[in-house]
Amino acid sequence: MKLIVDMNRSPRWVSVLAGVGFEAAHWSTLGAKDAPDSAIMDYASANNVAIAVERLTCHVDRLRPRLDAGSEP
Repeated sequence: MKLIVDMNRSPRWVSVLAGVGFEAAHWSTLGAKDAPDSAIMDYASANNVAIAVERLTCHVDRLRPRLDAGSEP
């Protein structure tokens, strides 16, 4: 499984996740550090990557319009 470690998590998580078999990258190595959450989610969707975040609840409201419209998140 491929993961993006969100900006609110330490880049050290990349090596921790790699140590247990995940392919991971910190967002700061992939895109702008001040990118909006929507840009990170769009990148993840386009590249079939999951996002490791501190709190998922802050992202659910952003995904809801896509889910309600019947499109994949």
